[in-house]
Amino acid sequence: MKRFYLLIGILTLPFGGIYSQNFAAFVSKNKVALDETFQVSFKLDNAQPQGIEYPAFEGFQVLGGPNISTSMQFVNGSTSQSITYSFYLRPKREGKLTIGPAAITVNNQKLSSQAIQMEVTAAGTASNSNTAGGDTDTQRRDQSLEDQLKDYIFLRAIVSDKDVFLGEQLTVTYKLYERIRALNLVPEEPPKYEGFWVENIDLQGAPAQNEVIDGIQYQTRIIKKDILFPQRAGKLVIDPMTLSCVVQVQSQPRQRRNIFDSFFETYENYPYTFANAAIPLEVKPLPVVGKPADFSGMVGDLDMEVTLDKTEVKTGDAVTFRVKYSGEGNVKNFQEPRLEFPPDFDVFDPKIDESIAKSSGIVSGRRSFDYLIVPRNPGKYKLPVISFSYFDPKKKDYVTLRSSEYMLNVTGEAQRPEVALSNMSKEDMELIGQDIRYIQTDDPHLRKTGQSFAVSLPFFSLYLLPLVIFGLLVYVRKNQRKAAADVEGTRRKKASRIAQKRLEAARKFLTAGEEKNFYKEITHALWGYLGDKLTINPSELLRDNIREKLLANRVEESLIQRLTDLLDSSEMALFAPASAAGGMSGIYDQALQLIADLEDVTGK
Repeated sequence: MKRFYLLIGILTLPFGGIYSQNFAAFVSKNKVALDETFQVSFKLDNAQPQGIEYPAFEGFQVLGGPNISTSMQFVNGSTSQSITYSFYLRPKREGKLTIGPAAITVNNQKLSSQAIQMEVTAAGTASNSNTAGGDTDTQRRDQSLEDQLKDYIFLRAIVSDKDVFLGEQLTVTYKLYERIRALNLVPEEPPKYEGFWVENIDLQGAPAQNEVIDGIQYQTRIIKKDILFPQRAGKLVIDPMTLSCVVQVQSQPRQRRNIFDSFFETYENYPYTFANAAIPLEVKPLPVVGKPADFSGMVGDLDMEVTLDKTEVKTGDAVTFRVKYSGEGNVKNFQEPRLEFPPDFDVFDPKIDESIAKSSGIVSGRRSFDYLIVPRNPGKYKLPVISFSYFDPKKKDYVTLRSSEYMLNVTGEAQRPEVALSNMSKEDMELIGQDIRYIQTDDPHLRKTGQSFAVSLPFFSLYLLPLVIFGLLVYVRKNQRKAAADVEGTRRKKASRIAQKRLEAARKFLTAGEEKNFYKEITHALWGYLGDKLTINPSELLRDNIREKLLANRVEESLIQRLTDLLDSSEMALFAPASAAGGMSGIYDQALQLIADLEDVTGK
């Protein structure tokens, strides 16, 4: 045993400090029957153990253990490792039992795991009891598979705050919990967010993590994260998000014929749809008492800055007057301030510039308005003072900001333009002085007079046009009837064309940078093409069936593997876009080439 600990110490030494140390306990199930066996494990992450103390397991019979195993992972260039101590237990009595904490020494400090509460029922009540006989088979058939899957894969929505003010931002995080592997995980129905302004967060390939709930260990990953701004007060509800996937479940049990039957269990693909629970919110209205007359409607932790790039200019010279808003809040809702400049100024429409950040789970940034003003007459002018009021939810009160007073000293001679320039755009200014526009320089199109249309060739062509159109309609109708009689053939012929349309839609999302819509179109294009080309019904569109059909069409194994890898990459990228190898452009090129290669092999 000492040699084993020494080996673990040598392996863990180079990686210390890369990941946080953790010592936790978990069980294979927290509700068991009196005659049922289960597993309890104690796991140490990223540390060198110096000794461990196991609990007394009071109320349980120890059937085996400790079994010690180690694991090491390399993720994105970082390394993590763990050591796990496992026991097989069987309860001695019914009721509520507790597995006490274990203690382990790391760097001369003692770490303890959490205690686990177990519920023990009467013998023979376990859903997966191995007792032979018709009663057990009946229990397995009667128990809903949907109810069983709820404990193995589910979705939770977590909000940062359920009691917010109108316009105050909150974050909702959708976390997937898995104890079994879900295949073809696709968002069927996203949350509607009725009554909210929504800002999506790019997760950039959030890594999977382990999490223990009620003594059960799950692998978790964040698949969606959004920032919401409630747009009305009162009771609002965040609707559920619905996901669909395929899970592998054991086929209907059969009569065991010999002792080797247990080695040949069969599994089937089961489509499973699930959703998180709806989240009720209480949105408080903004207080009426103390509300400023110039309240902007903005809510958050905000600031305002007003600057003037020059204080002394000559007549006709341009000056930039900037109003910049910044802080945490719905930055896109900052509106152009209402300003009254002196009448002796030409004022142009403001240039609007904004920068928004939201990767941290909070929308923050700035929005500025740059006014270009041109004085026409000399003198000293007082520029407008700006007042800005907003509501701070942390202070639960209104805040009013006022800018400094700027004086602009204008020298030079007075200017009297022939055309008034006040409040004109830059585009309008460019047209001033252009008194002649759009002179026709091309040769005119003239027609000889006296020629009658009734004796011309186009007139006689019109007589033949109805016959030509009728012939075309007969030909098209004949082909339509022929195609309708050959449904599968028509489906195969249209497979590539339909896939190309979906890929064209994906290309538009690629250009616009909309990753989730892009990967969704790519996934639909691939599955739709395979279903049409191989004439497989949607209910039977499984990877095993596709593989069998492709092999029957003499498709090489390497091409099938490329298809499998591309499906895996595009489906995973629906939730973690940055994880796709080659990015969106690479996935798009691979999909185009793959469909072209399949067309060459299977025929058009």
